[in-house]
Amino acid sequence: MDSSRPQNPIKPGWAVVLFTLLMLVMVGHQAEHLAQMIQKWTGSPCPFECSGLLGSHFDVEWVHWIYNSSSFVILIIIWLGLRMWEPAARAFRPWAWWSLTLGIFVVQGYHVIEHSAKIGQWLINGHHSPTPGLVGALLPPPTQYSFSLIEMHFTINTIVFLAVTAGYLGFVIWRLVPASLKINIKYPWQTAALILMALMITGLSFWATGEFL
Repeated sequence: MDSSRPQNPIKPGWAVVLFTLLMLVMVGHQAEHLAQMIQKWTGSPCPFECSGLLGSHFDVEWVHWIYNSSSFVILIIIWLGLRMWEPAARAFRPWAWWSLTLGIFVVQGYHVIEHSAKIGQWLINGHHSPTPGLVGALLPPPTQYSFSLIEMHFTINTIVFLAVTAGYLGFVIWRLVPASLKINIKYPWQTAALILMALMITGLSFWATGEFL
């Protein structure tokens, strides 16, 4: 082994488990956006028939805002938990570090701003569209939108997904999962905290769906 090559500074622990769980959630969310694109490409009347795999009950502004805000906060927690601020993390694989860091703080940060604007518009409109956000500003008919919202949010979400995935693979996080699970079993409160966080996000989503529809 070349001792001059930087060693992976990431250690097994709760952040590895949380990162892996979030990646699974992000895969599902990306599939939702892809399903919306396919529905639009195949001629389904949008936005009512372009609601993804879970349907219109989950395709509401409040659920989108909760998901994106929660994932942004969790990604920051993961970044801090993996001690990404340390020079050793950036030196190990700079491309993975920059991809993960920019994906979280720049792209997903902007994504949250967009959805915050949309939720504000949704509340002002009495829980109804239009909610174009910032970039999808309304234009005169028949154009209506400066950007197609389905394509725009698919693009933003895809950039975030690819950037975070690059960080996950670049730091070979999956190899640390077995050892991390042993640590979390040894300290069960950490595992309980992770499960509680997942349940809280799911519960808030269901609550928001029933409360605001």
